[in-house]
Amino acid sequence: MRTLLILPCLVLCLAWPVTSMAEDAPPEAPAWSELSRDQQSVLEPLSEEWNDLPEKRRAHLLGMAERWKGMDADERAALTHRLERWQSMSPEERERIKSRAQHLRSLSPEERQELRQRWERYRDLPDEKQERLRERWQEMTPEEREAWRERRGRHH
Repeated sequence: MRTLLILPCLVLCLAWPVTSMAEDAPPEAPAWSELSRDQQSVLEPLSEEWNDLPEKRRAHLLGMAERWKGMDADERAALTHRLERWQSMSPEERERIKSRAQHLRSLSPEERQELRQRWERYRDLPDEKQERLRERWQEMTPEEREAWRERRGRHH
């Protein structure tokens, strides 16, 4: 049961660096004692540190908690799976992911659309072809990877 409470909270924490918030509206970040029972149940793993979190982060986590409550079982399962993958990563892998997310946010809408289309083409490949491409990528030196990116007009 505790795991069920921890998972949404960890997901909320992980989503913080890759989600942007409106800068012009002051965040609404009530103290722990002011949260509803539903909010406290979803955010329970953060109860001890809640009041010490920055206001902006608390406001963001409240929004994420609301989204979690609205997810169906399949959405929660998919999110839980992503969280488990995140937890299994080393700190270096997590930093790489955060850096890539920051890079993606810096792309123009056209560049993001092109990237989405490339990803969809990759996902549509047979599993064997995807595996061969992953293996080929892993075998490349950093220099070869950079040259490959530059040939495709990407610099990250």
